[in-house]
Amino acid sequence: MGGEATMPSTSSFLALRQTNTFILDVTHKVSFDASAVTGDMKMMRIANSGTTNLTSLAFNASGSYTATVLGDSTRPAIGFSRDTGTSSATIDNV
Repeated sequence: MGGEATMPSTSSFLALRQTNTFILDVTHKVSFDASAVTGDMKMMRIANSGTTNLTSLAFNASGSYTATVLGDSTRPAIGFSRDTGTSSATIDNV
């Protein structure tokens, strides 16, 4: 993604996202650092219109995280969003 991104405190779905991230049918290792985490957050594969997003990793504390995901033509983007309630986080080093 390049650089740090902050999702302000929200109870709405306002994902930080990067499109065209995954190669179809290839397994990808996604690592990132989360800081200033409040509430429940998730890293997900974001869907094309009309397809459900798929959570790859839920987190609720600052730290370094890694998830393994398979590239999928219906979910080509990576995103970070609140999972439940009101949440916020800063994401870096994706």
